[in-house]
Amino acid sequence: MIAASQADGFAPALTRSLGADRVTPMATDPSEYDKAMPIVAAHLAKIEPAVVRTRASYGGQPFAAVHQALAEALQDEGAQWVVPQVVAELARQISDAATDPRGAAG
Repeated sequence: MIAASQADGFAPALTRSLGADRVTPMATDPSEYDKAMPIVAAHLAKIEPAVVRTRASYGGQPFAAVHQALAEALQDEGAQWVVPQVVAELARQISDAATDPRGAAG
């Protein structure tokens, strides 16, 4: 699993890319959450290995190299459908990992 320190930065953007922001709010219909979470979990299970692998190999490297490696890793995992802005944000965080103390935790 992704460590909490790693997940904090990209989880909100990632769940938005998966459509979780379109789920009916819990106050309206709690059953919508139960329906959506298995779908979100399945998507995250595909994305997680690509992010972890890219972070391990490219952490702290230039954004362009990280972005390309992450895009390829996501495609290898069958998760090439991730919103481009989310891929860019994840790549930025991985690229900044060496200079950001939060990125060093893992």
